[in-house]
Amino acid sequence: MVFLLQSLINGLLIGGVYALVAMGLNLMFGVMKLVNFAHGEFLMAGMYAAVLLAGLGVPAGFWGLYWVALPGAFLMGGLGCAVYLLLLRRAAAFGEAAQILLTVGLSLGMQGAAQVLAGSDFRLVPNPINGAALRLGGVTVQIGPLVAFAVALAVTAAMAWLLGRSWFGRAARAVAEDIALAQALGVDARRVFLMTAALAAGLAGLAGALIIPYHYTFPNVGQSFVIVAFLAIVIAGLGNVLGAVLGGLLLGMVQSVTASYLDLDLSTAAIYVLFLAVLLLRPQGLFTRRARTV
Repeated sequence: MVFLLQSLINGLLIGGVYALVAMGLNLMFGVMKLVNFAHGEFLMAGMYAAVLLAGLGVPAGFWGLYWVALPGAFLMGGLGCAVYLLLLRRAAAFGEAAQILLTVGLSLGMQGAAQVLAGSDFRLVPNPINGAALRLGGVTVQIGPLVAFAVALAVTAAMAWLLGRSWFGRAARAVAEDIALAQALGVDARRVFLMTAALAAGLAGLAGALIIPYHYTFPNVGQSFVIVAFLAIVIAGLGNVLGAVLGGLLLGMVQSVTASYLDLDLSTAAIYVLFLAVLLLRPQGLFTRRARTV
């Protein structure tokens, strides 16, 4: 029983990072109808930005290391705005195929830029929490993933308020439902898209900055996270931003339990099996109601 509980806790902790990445990815799809294949590279860039900040005199103590997450998220939010204004806004006029090709190319370009600027070496920021853990009975909780999970919960609560009660949430829902009607009612769709791009990239950058205390940084690091995030949003339901959080947590637990009871190499296969099962049995997603047909 303790072994199972340990596996579930480990899965929840890594699932918190998946949730942050999946939330931004699903937000872009829900509002902009864009599948961003470069989303993982914003996480990678957030990790490098946090590593750079940590090396420029930011205090390397426990809270000093996590302080870099805030400017890292803002930097990635600014990068998301720039990418939207310079690339995505223009590509929208040429349809979905152009957007897919653009984001795939952007992904490869950002990975190449990271290799040129930072090299291909694996980097880990020296910090006081490497290996630090809390022991509660027979269960061990790693400090680094626990902090990332706690922040993910706080961000989820903030996003729930933002999407449910703020002007942006109402405008985003209107644009997602019918952009022409929303604009006729006075909603600035471009402003909504710009804020959506900034939020999505900022969430990815925040996730990247939160995991640098215990995860190596390298140019292709975003790929493993974004693949799981894609599976999470399909399992949760495309466009269901908060459901993506549950999808990320679920996949984290499935990976952890599979690795603990079967084999580490089967943990990725297990989430693909779950993904296929959801597509076959509930294609609208586990946390989305089936749309009514007229």
